Amino acid sequence: MTSKQLTTQIEALRKRYEKAFYAPLSRVMKEQISSFTKVMIEQGVGAVHSAVLVDADLAKVIQTMYTTTGVANANLTLRYLRQLPKIQKKRGSFGFNLEWTRQILEYFQLNLFNKVVLPISETTREHILDVISRGTIQGWSIEEMVTEIERKDYLDGRVRRILRTELNRAINYGSMIGEQKFEYQTQKKWVAVHDHRTRHPHLAADGQTVMIDGSFLVGGEVMQFPGDPDASAANVINCRCHTEMVAVRDANGRLVPKEQTTQQPQVRGRLRQQLREILADITS
Repeated sequence: MTSKQLTTQIEALRKRYEKAFYAPLSRVMKEQISSFTKVMIEQGVGAVHSAVLVDADLAKVIQTMYTTTGVANANLTLRYLRQLPKIQKKRGSFGFNLEWTRQILEYFQLNLFNKVVLPISETTREHILDVISRGTIQGWSIEEMVTEIERKDYLDGRVRRILRTELNRAINYGSMIGEQKFEYQTQKKWVAVHDHRTRHPHLAADGQTVMIDGSFLVGGEVMQFPGDPDASAANVINCRCHTEMVAVRDANGRLVPKEQTTQQPQVRGRLRQQLREILADITS
């Protein structure tokens, strides 16, 4: 698999999961908005300000999207690295899927719920309150406000933007955890999509290569990978860039082994069953 073929496969993976998760994400976003408009209709506009948005269903869909997409690209990354020349040992990567799923779930809980799910819900609230404010000034009826809040083009635009942003974040985190199972040292390279939709700072970062534990400098901002949750919204929303793992070679062109570390215990037995139950819960 060449670098160009890897990029093509990542883009195909992105499109596949955008299509797969469009309907479930649209459904939970619509239900979230409807929970507000129902309060408006039954209790009046004033009651909306104290209404609470339900995040659980939204979190479940996004978390499932992360595990599915992240594990898929972790497998793709490891296959890409292991087919490089001068590797004597080739092993399958399927056995890592459960471990990768656990890592992504932990990452989601530690880094992404507050930075993804809650901001999405807050943006929904702001949209609703903005419509109420405009509608009140212009003398709209509650029915007219509800129609504006539930506009299909608004919902569709938000769903597609969330899918692009979060799938790309999951893809790139998948690359990072996939690389961890590669036996040799690597660098990571920022790869931008070359078209008119790509931000100028991201085009400028194209080809920037750092060690695997290093940071990219993109538009004056330090980032671990495209979609880094610690980066600003201006640098991650709708981003389609990805990280490519580049094997480090010595002066003789040989791959450089990673330093030996303590072997992590394999996930098995009781913990394996617990993870199966978690996955069954989030996909039900």
